[in-house]
Amino acid sequence: MVKVDLDTLAPEERRLILVASDATYRTLTERVDWKSIGKLAAFRVISTAAPVLSLLPYVSATVGDALARSGWLAPTWTRALASLSDLRAPSFRVGEIPIPHLPPGEAARRFRFDHGAPEDGAAYVLNPVRADHYVRPASLNERLAQEKLAAFLRLAAALGASEVIVTSGESLDTEGRAAAGAPLPDAAGQIGLHASFRSAREVDRGVVARFDRPTAPAAVPEDLRGWLAVDPILDGLARTRLEARLVELACTLSFADVVDVGAEACLALEGKGIDVGGRYRALRASRWSFVVRFH
Repeated sequence: MVKVDLDTLAPEERRLILVASDATYRTLTERVDWKSIGKLAAFRVISTAAPVLSLLPYVSATVGDALARSGWLAPTWTRALASLSDLRAPSFRVGEIPIPHLPPGEAARRFRFDHGAPEDGAAYVLNPVRADHYVRPASLNERLAQEKLAAFLRLAAALGASEVIVTSGESLDTEGRAAAGAPLPDAAGQIGLHASFRSAREVDRGVVARFDRPTAPAAVPEDLRGWLAVDPILDGLARTRLEARLVELACTLSFADVVDVGAEACLALEGKGIDVGGRYRALRASRWSFVVRFH
């Protein structure tokens, strides 16, 4: 059984982790598909020195093509496979799954998880804006969309907003263009946006949030800085308010998949007996326009 010292991993090298006790890990690894692993012989160069391991075929055989192709998880695979470089084909041990794993107790001490302690035998994906927070793969992109909207509203309040008004909305296709996709009320409900609608395709202009006069100077909450680092709209809102006498600003926020770990990846993990948090909840991509007014 190969374990990785979590203290030696940078956040990008542990973007996917498996929480499992020793007993659970042994049970999970016994379910590896030996026929798939056997196919790796064609990609392995055996020598008297250290063998050369092809990254994509090994990950694909052990955890599936979708996870192997993930750009978000690529640094994790590179580091994990470095610790497995002593493998010899064709005798692949069942315990060699290239996902950093740790027992539930250690996971709870090191990181933060939704709904309390992490589950034994479950996979978790790193939150892109919080380096110590892990989310179940099945709900990851939906959760991030909800967090983004919440971050926007909290940021507006912290900067001294009097109200936030939604002015329009539209569904998006896979390329991020306006499309006749999911009904807007469904898209709004998924991200936690409370709004009124004239029809399934048209939102009523209305107040989303209203705030009393602030009791502290305008500032960016420390726990929201991760969002400013990855979203230029939120960063621009903060900078404009803090650096100028901004009284009103129109802005547009888009909500779409952030991490390329989707339904196919979740099915692959479930096929190995790993809990992903239920059925994958696909995010309905959408774009919303707002007006933020300040005191």
